[in-house]
Amino acid sequence: MGVEMSTERLPAKYASTTMAVVLEEDRVDALPIPAGTRYQVGDVYFVTNEAHVIPPGTHLFAVEATCSEPGDIGNGFLVGEISTLVEPLPYVKAVQNTTVTNGGADEENDDAYAERIRLAPESFSVAGPEGAYIYWAKAASQNVVDVKVDSPVPGEVVLYILMADGILPSQEDIALVEANVMDKHTRPLTDKVRGAVPTVIEYTVEVEYWISKQNSTVSPIIEKQVSQAFNEYLVWQRSKMGRDVDFSELIARLNKEGAARVSVNSPMFIEVGDTEVAKELSANITFKGLTNG
Repeated sequence: MGVEMSTERLPAKYASTTMAVVLEEDRVDALPIPAGTRYQVGDVYFVTNEAHVIPPGTHLFAVEATCSEPGDIGNGFLVGEISTLVEPLPYVKAVQNTTVTNGGADEENDDAYAERIRLAPESFSVAGPEGAYIYWAKAASQNVVDVKVDSPVPGEVVLYILMADGILPSQEDIALVEANVMDKHTRPLTDKVRGAVPTVIEYTVEVEYWISKQNSTVSPIIEKQVSQAFNEYLVWQRSKMGRDVDFSELIARLNKEGAARVSVNSPMFIEVGDTEVAKELSANITFKGLTNG
């Protein structure tokens, strides 16, 4: 069906970062940095995209590098974490990444692909319907999980973007979506489109739960299930804009995984606007023991 709708599955993408190369100050020769120069962090490698020649007198140089493996394996390395130069280069004192690695994505999964196929007919129009903007924004990357469209003034369109796992979009993510949507073949000529970050509504949640005494022999398994369900709820809550915080959903999920009684020591309901996203400021869950209930 995707082929019939001119909607191909998005392939896996590679994470990228900017690497800083620190050189000795008494260097008198130009230093070539070959394409494919490798930098290592754990079992993950990043490679220089293009060849560079660093002229004498330059002691700090930046190069773009891409993960050698596709997928999210290359995402999330903090500034300074990538600091090993695999093949030594003369005059190089140190290397480190100066941006958090991002942009990697696994091949688009079936659910996300099916959603884009459902939206595909919206993209056939050039009149600028809301669904078309959502379609093209999501087509920019499989990491874009939610898009809200607003038009505060005629001719201006604002796309609020949310990434996988409820992560707020970086400037690079916004630029990628803007480039895809601003293509002259995908937007009305008169529209000015820009990406935006949703407003975060922070909340705290403190949960206590008990397990029935009749399940005491499998209590360790239930504890693990409840803990996992709690973490999955937090991701679910922050993965869609306009999703109100209603802890009755959390209680239902924990009960399903074996919690006999659940106490939430936080306001039970928080309203969230269309271009807002609820994100936990602090979240804790505590097993309080066995109960007769």
